[in-house]
Amino acid sequence: MMPPSPSEMAIGEVESEIGINRREITADSKVILGQNPDGILDKRMRVLSFRKPTGELIVTLIHYGCHPTAAGPAPEISRDWPGFMTDSLEEFSGAPAVFFNGAEGDIGPRLSNGKTIGDMEQTKEIGLIAGQDAIQAFKNIGTYSIPQFDVKSGEISLPYKPLLTIEETKALIASLGNPDELIETDIILYSRCKKILEHYEKDLPMEKEWHFNQTYLSLDSIVFVPYPMEMFCKVSLDQQEASPFTHTLCLSNANGSLGYLPTEDQLPYGGYEIESFSSFNVFILQDNAARQIVDENNKLLRKLF
Repeated sequence: MMPPSPSEMAIGEVESEIGINRREITADSKVILGQNPDGILDKRMRVLSFRKPTGELIVTLIHYGCHPTAAGPAPEISRDWPGFMTDSLEEFSGAPAVFFNGAEGDIGPRLSNGKTIGDMEQTKEIGLIAGQDAIQAFKNIGTYSIPQFDVKSGEISLPYKPLLTIEETKALIASLGNPDELIETDIILYSRCKKILEHYEKDLPMEKEWHFNQTYLSLDSIVFVPYPMEMFCKVSLDQQEASPFTHTLCLSNANGSLGYLPTEDQLPYGGYEIESFSSFNVFILQDNAARQIVDENNKLLRKLF
């Protein structure tokens, strides 16, 4: 068996507008899942390329933040738009391509129907556009070199809000009414209330903090920062700005999945993601959790590296 040999790495970047902020504001100031061209968007698509010292490509890695929801309720089993994108880059480069999703919490595919949910035809359409962007990022790749690979871990703790009392929970259930007639966001809240009652009935402990083990992977000036939730785009932008690394690639739903992580300024506007953040689990993070996790990640990044 041949011993492993070192590989060379290079990174390329391009601006891609295949994603769009999906928190559309209606005429009556409600937030729905649609397209908000004025909303925050990180347009950077990055492609990491790995090759043997002989020049033979091994694999490419695409990083971009966007929900893979283009197919909507289509019955076909698919990889959604990232599948067409990775296939396009594989055909161009001749090497396998892998997609790593970035901050997707409030970002959806910019479909031609004016929405972020469509069908398989629109999935292919946006996926092929994304493929051309990935190919251009690959063409923009700089100088290859053998990177220094490192893995570091540390614990992150985030405080919870105080749990509703059993009396408050029962009153909230009563105010919601018939569960068979609830809208989606109220169903999420109703489900949480039932879980809270079960928590009290089983006399389970009252948790004050959420602890999780965070693991970072670095390759020279590049670091991967996993987020065990679907964080909003601004969370990733803040993390990148605070990080000591040149390229800080945040990953959604990595190292677990706790639900959505919005920025505090978006909480008053409501909407699906906000209601999910406020009702997804028995214990709910503080309103400023996004800022807290960015700060905690940054402390560990500077300490560990």
